[in-house]
Amino acid sequence: MPKAVEAESGARCGALFVFAHQDDEIACIGLMRRLVGEGRGVRVAWTTDGAYQVPAEVRRSESLANMS
Repeated sequence: MPKAVEAESGARCGALFVFAHQDDEIACIGLMRRLVGEGRGVRVAWTTDGAYQVPAEVRRSESLANMS
């Protein structure tokens, strides 16, 4: 985070990651884990439910397991 923003806010900001599909979060897992390790909040949103060839609940479970 830029120092000016950090100094102005006085708090460590979290992050919102927005992905088109389940499994896209794999590209950012390292960054998300680093942010969590620094005590920052991490939120994830997907714009689809992942139910193309596999039920949506399966994709959701896989994504949650990836981020654990």
